[in-house]
Amino acid sequence: MTQTKDILKHLQNGETITQRQAILLYGAYRLSGIIYNLRKRGYDIVSINKEVPTRYKKSNGQIKMTNIVEYKYIKNETK
Repeated sequence: MTQTKDILKHLQNGETITQRQAILLYGAYRLSGIIYNLRKRGYDIVSINKEVPTRYKKSNGQIKMTNIVEYKYIKNETK
């Protein structure tokens, strides 16, 4: 299977996916490009912004946060 087909199947199984998961599971380093192409083909995929901790700390000792995108397929019953 291709990376695109693997990721589509992953999403259609009701799972979300992040860039890190795409790299680890499918070796896909351009998840945003794959999602773009799937959307062009008519798949309803939403982007969910999430804030996650990094391994770094601020000068006051608090953990630094960063933003990532998680993708989710929205099943359309009319298709």
